[in-house]
Amino acid sequence: MTPQSDIQVLDAARVNRAMVGDIVATLHTIGRQHALVAQMDFASRTHNVIGMFSTSHISRLLCTDVAQHPSLACSLSAPAYSLAEIVEKLG
Repeated sequence: MTPQSDIQVLDAARVNRAMVGDIVATLHTIGRQHALVAQMDFASRTHNVIGMFSTSHISRLLCTDVAQHPSLACSLSAPAYSLAEIVEKLG
């Protein structure tokens, strides 16, 4: 089990402007295969988990192993303009 303080969480507002390559590069940078995506609920001052990225899921969708090819992140230039679009592209 991973302690809560060690869980990597990506901010939904930043993911909303990210490209697939940005997500892959972030996962490589933090040395993780998974990262949660959370959105701030300003009314309650809490974060709500709204999704998760996985290198294995991204790899299946792209038909290439992004975990084994860190330089691939730079070549994934298909922009996603919203979190919904990223989720749609990744399944």
